[in-house]
Amino acid sequence: MLRLQLYKTDVEKNYGTSNTSLFSDRNLINSAEPTNEAAPSEFFKMLNSGGMTNPEYQKIVTKINDITRKYYNSAAKVVETSKMSIEDLKTLADLYDELDKTKKKVRAKYGYDAYKAYSKYTKENVNTKAYYDEEGEAKKRTEPEFYELWKRVNNRYEVLRDKDGKIVVDEATGKPVYDLTKAVKPNPWLYTSIAPNDAYWEDLNKRDPKEAARQKKEVENKTKAQEFLSNTLETINTPQYYAARDAAAKQGEVAYKEWYDNNHVYNPFTHAYESLPIWNRTRVIPNIDNGEYSPNWTQTTLTPKTHYKNPNYIEGYTDNENYKTVETDDKNGTTHVPGYDNNLGLNEYEQEAKQYIQDTLMSFAKTETAKRAIASGMAPHRAKKPEHDAKWAAKQAKEFIGFSDMLPSGKDTWYEKIDYSEDRTIDMPMLMSQT
Repeated sequence: MLRLQLYKTDVEKNYGTSNTSLFSDRNLINSAEPTNEAAPSEFFKMLNSGGMTNPEYQKIVTKINDITRKYYNSAAKVVETSKMSIEDLKTLADLYDELDKTKKKVRAKYGYDAYKAYSKYTKENVNTKAYYDEEGEAKKRTEPEFYELWKRVNNRYEVLRDKDGKIVVDEATGKPVYDLTKAVKPNPWLYTSIAPNDAYWEDLNKRDPKEAARQKKEVENKTKAQEFLSNTLETINTPQYYAARDAAAKQGEVAYKEWYDNNHVYNPFTHAYESLPIWNRTRVIPNIDNGEYSPNWTQTTLTPKTHYKNPNYIEGYTDNENYKTVETDDKNGTTHVPGYDNNLGLNEYEQEAKQYIQDTLMSFAKTETAKRAIASGMAPHRAKKPEHDAKWAAKQAKEFIGFSDMLPSGKDTWYEKIDYSEDRTIDMPMLMSQT
């Protein structure tokens, strides 16, 4: 149980360390329209002062998510604010006011503050359909104050700033002051996602063409990867997950709740509770899984064709252990293969010498490969000296002036043809059969 809890803690920690800007929607549960369009990591670092986290922002986001996740429709990917209680709307409106105050004037990497960078270099993608759908449902609620509270949550004016770009805060209430001279718009925290605009790319290209090219390549690769993954793969729970879930359910409501809490984690990107990754597997989406797969060479095993195999051969045994005499074959009711027989016999002195040599070699063998070779009847032998004839003399003369057939050629020195069809275990050069 402790190991499982540590694992869950690691998963939650990974979800909590995402690179989030002061103005980003990416950790908030929201109704922003999903998109596979990627943005360069440097873009978000620019907006949150070089990638530094904002603890104040994160605390408010957690409180907001505690409310909005109760009303999040994971199928439609929309926060159904029209179904919220009066109390939740009041709390949420105040929290969004607090969140607006986190848009502080912060010096950023390129000499301008984060607010100006946001204003100059971002384009906003507003999910107006989700906003108007929720507004239509909110107007159907009968509580007298509901619609006004709904507008406080779902509508936002731009915060008022002084000449230095700092947010103006009401000293009496501690809340930000809003610029009522500008048009109200759907709450960007709730309905808007952001991406770099054309001005971002133009200025970056003027300042550093190589960096602009690198970031565009990053965006291209990320976008392609996201599209491929979302259109090709899906993550599903394993059969073991469902077996464990059913077993926990049979133990009663209390036991099931404990099991569920221990084996699930909240995913801030999908806005849903999901089983821990140990209960998941990724597969190709079934309706597009119509291809044919063939293993590569490393995933195959070579076996001889049936008509080349000795039917009496036992897999996993050496040739010596597989040797059958006429007597053993008659006893087992199998056909004796004459090729196994060796007509040369050893007398008692030869057998004694053979055993002595094998015992001596075994005492010097230090590796498993050598021990197995000696046990199977192999023994080292001295290399045969070359004949000192005319051919040998000519070869020495060629090597003297720089020609040699000993240089690496990329081919095996034992076999003329190197091919998988010719593949076979190479003999150990220092070993030979004793018989």
